[in-house]
Amino acid sequence: MGINVHNLIDRKQDEYDQREDQEILTLPIQQQQIMIQQQNPYFHFHSKQIDHGFQVLAEKIEGLREKSQDKENMLVQDRAAIPQTFNIKDLTSSEIEKSAVLSSSLPSSNNIFINGVWFNRYQQYGVWYGPFQHCMSFNANNNIFQGHGEDNYGTGDPQLNFGHQCLCKMTWNKERHVFEGIMFVPDGWTMVPCGLFEMSFVES
Repeated sequence: MGINVHNLIDRKQDEYDQREDQEILTLPIQQQQIMIQQQNPYFHFHSKQIDHGFQVLAEKIEGLREKSQDKENMLVQDRAAIPQTFNIKDLTSSEIEKSAVLSSSLPSSNNIFINGVWFNRYQQYGVWYGPFQHCMSFNANNNIFQGHGEDNYGTGDPQLNFGHQCLCKMTWNKERHVFEGIMFVPDGWTMVPCGLFEMSFVES
């Protein structure tokens, strides 16, 4: 005694389903999206909200990036407008506070990372502050330097002092023999330029 199994597939229905699937695959993406919206309007409503949220976030990020770039471009223009260097030792303390342009007593050599006393100064809103004396030591093994000293950054207006650290992105100016660059401070999740910074060697 045996059991006979028969295939009960409706061949006409199967052919119709295959044809319909093929038509859907060849539909343009926009028409497929319309079909999905008609079949599940609730999902479409929330997916549209999510898309809008991502779009708003992307626009805000782009706006912050443009503002940061504009500010950095302005600081670069300020950097280009700095007058020619002169020796800091020839200035009085009052002249130094107003408009000192740092120069360096570094010897003419390829070694620009020398342990010793360095001056630094910074510019905010078109005004230079400093110079401030720091003792620096460079470690060639791990490409970092350490130092100690004091400056008055962040003490001008207590209401604007947010207690944050600033980062300085500097490059070596071989004509002036100073490190120069731009200061950055945290603004939410990103870093924004806030002023200019210079560092000059004094003595070992």
